Amino acid sequence: MENTSAYFKYQYDLILGARASLLNYCATISNEDFLNQKSAFELGGSIRNLLVHIANTYQSWIIQRALHREINFTEYSAITSIKEVESLF
Repeated sequence: MENTSAYFKYQYDLILGARASLLNYCATISNEDFLNQKSAFELGGSIRNLLVHIANTYQSWIIQRALHREINFTEYSAITSIKEVESLF
């Protein structure tokens, strides 16, 4: 079990690194591009919407499924900057 725990820690560290790279990149684009909704994405998605969706999914797995608690998911429109997305994670 000790090796399994170390493996999961290693995997999560990789996820954190990839997420940090993505969020660092997003911090370099204009806020207009960050919020710009494209009709090519389902439901008029944007970079912001995709990231909020991912954060909401994490919260669903951890809070709802693992801890069996109710949560209110973040609405896309409540987030207006990459810094606010970072706080969701």
